[in-house]
Amino acid sequence: MGELTEVRDAAAVESRGSLNVRAQALQHIVESVALEVPGVHLVDGGLAGVRPGSPRASVRVRGTSARVQIEVACRWPAPVSRIAADVRRHVLDRASELSGVRLASVDVTVELAGTDERRAS
Repeated sequence: MGELTEVRDAAAVESRGSLNVRAQALQHIVESVALEVPGVHLVDGGLAGVRPGSPRASVRVRGTSARVQIEVACRWPAPVSRIAADVRRHVLDRASELSGVRLASVDVTVELAGTDERRAS
């Protein structure tokens, strides 16, 4: 009788569907990993949380792979092309390693977030 109950319980769990926690967890991993790249700056959201800060990622998971769009901020003057390439490469490698999800693509947008006073003069 115990085996029959376990089979019914397992079937009930499988028929319930799944939560989309994996995409949200991967989003947090991607955003954290992007901050490890030199030149990327954390920008707090404005307007009492209405406007999100940076880095800000959007993740679409399909099966065992995902597509990522991420926006990061840097201070002017900055080598924007290099920062974008470094973020793409680092997110592809490190986020895949940490999450176990293969990233099919990483699209990076770099925004300027103020001036680096040490380099602007």
